[in-house]
Amino acid sequence: VRSASVALDNGLDDNGWNLGNGGRRSRPAAVTGGKDDAVTGSFEVEYTGRDFVDAYRDQAELSLILEFQGPAEIATGERPLLQIAVPTLYLDGDLPVGNGGDVITVSHDWTGLQGTDPEPVYAVYRSLDTTY
Repeated sequence: VRSASVALDNGLDDNGWNLGNGGRRSRPAAVTGGKDDAVTGSFEVEYTGRDFVDAYRDQAELSLILEFQGPAEIATGERPLLQIAVPTLYLDGDLPVGNGGDVITVSHDWTGLQGTDPEPVYAVYRSLDTTY
């Protein structure tokens, strides 16, 4: 994977930042209603097999886990960690094309759906923070 992105639209408006409130919202965020495709993203991969092509053509249900670990241990055997998991997604985007013998890359947009999991996206953060 060369690059990846995840976007979440939770249906909250981004208005309410009015003059006279000291840089804070002058009212709570209004719920505008979530979308069916509230979790979206993309990734770019080097083409090394047919897995993504077949999943795209068959509209197969896939899962995505992005995991980022810090370089230094925060406790014995533990490193800071950020995980983003999308239990159910479907690929959009393009099929790979040849490029004259150079490395072939393919970029896929994707749409995450709720599926059978109760949540369309999860985020896990591990640190030594003691306050929430």
